[in-house]
Amino acid sequence: MLRARRAVVKPLALNAYGGIRMTTDQFTEIDGFELRYRLYGSDDAPLAVIGHGIFASLDQYADRPEALDVLAGRYRILLYDARGHGESEGPENPDGYSWQQLGEEMLALAAFAGEERPILGGASMSANAALWCALERPEAVRALVLIAPPPLGPRELREESETQALQMLATLATAVESFGLSGTADMAANMPAFTASAGEGGTEILRSQNPRTIVPIIRGLHEHTPRAATEYAAIKAPVAVFAHPDDALHPLRSANLLAEHIPDCRLHVGPERDYWQNHPDELAREIIAFLDDVL
Repeated sequence: MLRARRAVVKPLALNAYGGIRMTTDQFTEIDGFELRYRLYGSDDAPLAVIGHGIFASLDQYADRPEALDVLAGRYRILLYDARGHGESEGPENPDGYSWQQLGEEMLALAAFAGEERPILGGASMSANAALWCALERPEAVRALVLIAPPPLGPRELREESETQALQMLATLATAVESFGLSGTADMAANMPAFTASAGEGGTEILRSQNPRTIVPIIRGLHEHTPRAATEYAAIKAPVAVFAHPDDALHPLRSANLLAEHIPDCRLHVGPERDYWQNHPDELAREIIAFLDDVL
């Protein structure tokens, strides 16, 4: 088992509403692995468990404090490093990274925080984990907030660019096994599919990964069996989807598929790639407007 470092206490700060924003790294054991998390907001506010994308960590959101303060002024926000990511421990085999295990991890964190029916969501990988919860544990999901969902639906629905981007991830896993993280990052810098998907700073993100879990993560998520598009019609919770164009790993096709099949789905499409990532304050306002409307 990978060992995470112990809690690191950072200064507390006033949020935009005059309350206290907790910025303390904590660890709790879920399914035999210690996971890093942070809680923000009032203890009596509705809980939202928000996860990150593949290769990321809770810093994906914590590094945008103004937007986080807006959300924490109305909701209790639990951010965390998913298994095998950031400073969390994780299994060293692909079977440990199924959508079921990532979804159950979300619900276990919510239960740990004292909430039986949380708001769930996050970006990319965590968006799909939240979808698993809404389909397989509908009684435990209050609402979903999905940011840039990954390729969804049967493989035959995927565009060629999506297939190439997913194959690029599989190639990275093979390369890491052969050349290590640093050598793979050097090669990835010259791979058009990688630079197109990862964007600026992608090679440094790759170098920062846990060398013992990156390959199992990629293979576990790559080898899953996709759901039929019509299965998403069973989701009864209200859903907000935030998407953008020109991103093969987070295709607009997936967002449109969800909007077409989920009965109560609100789709927000940014005008350019990474729009919501680059406009976190607007994203926070849209999330609050959605939750205020449906809860």
